[in-house]
Amino acid sequence: MSSFNTIMSNIQAAMSELSNTSVSALFAKFAEACGQVIDTVLAEISNTQTIITNIITTQNYGKSNYYINAALAFQYGKDLSTDANGNYYYPTTTTDPTIKIITQAAFVNTNTGLVLKVATTDPSTGLLTALSGSQLSAFQTYMQLFEIPGLPLLIVSNTGNTLAFNMTITYNAAYNLQNIQSLILTWLNNFQSSFTFNGTFYNYQLESYLVQNVPGVVDVYLFSTTIDGVGFAGNTILDSGYFNYASPINNGSSTPGNINITYQTQ
Repeated sequence: MSSFNTIMSNIQAAMSELSNTSVSALFAKFAEACGQVIDTVLAEISNTQTIITNIITTQNYGKSNYYINAALAFQYGKDLSTDANGNYYYPTTTTDPTIKIITQAAFVNTNTGLVLKVATTDPSTGLLTALSGSQLSAFQTYMQLFEIPGLPLLIVSNTGNTLAFNMTITYNAAYNLQNIQSLILTWLNNFQSSFTFNGTFYNYQLESYLVQNVPGVVDVYLFSTTIDGVGFAGNTILDSGYFNYASPINNGSSTPGNINITYQTQ
């Protein structure tokens, strides 16, 4: 009983005459009775603290995964239930993309507040796109259930940023140019679809990606790169979290486009 000795020591320090054994025994009973109650209360506080800590650790309240996991779990048009602890959940799970519409989500703690960026998938292209008005409204209502009091969350679902550039590709003359041109378009699309949501776009990453994946290509050089018409050098942050290529793409022809790719042999 940890509190018993503490109580006894404090009483004896305050009242030195309690050195007498019989009197001391009387106060020992008092200390024992109080100590049991105190120790029980302390144990309950400790257990409660452990439970709360475990919940916070598991659920990551206020952390990026807390918001991202809640966003990805959203089911458009479906009603939520609550468990015995008042936590919200969907009684059934689904992989139907018309219901589980949040394809990508990213949480950002900015100087002006908490921001959650989300996007869905366009079923006709397979690429990321913004939520429709009705989808966004339903999602915003849903996420209010997961907001932490005093910490409002701004939901952002915008059309992808538009990427434009000029590109010079140097290839080995032993390879067929038409095959290379076709593969360049394929791997440009692959790069777009595999781009990390809410990542930073780097010129060198796209350059290296094409060199590594297109046989015969020995060098790729990007220049005059822009996002939404604004030029940048080296890299840029995507406000929407993802990008779309500007069209049309001039893949080696003489007709200028918003993206112009020229080829030269080594």
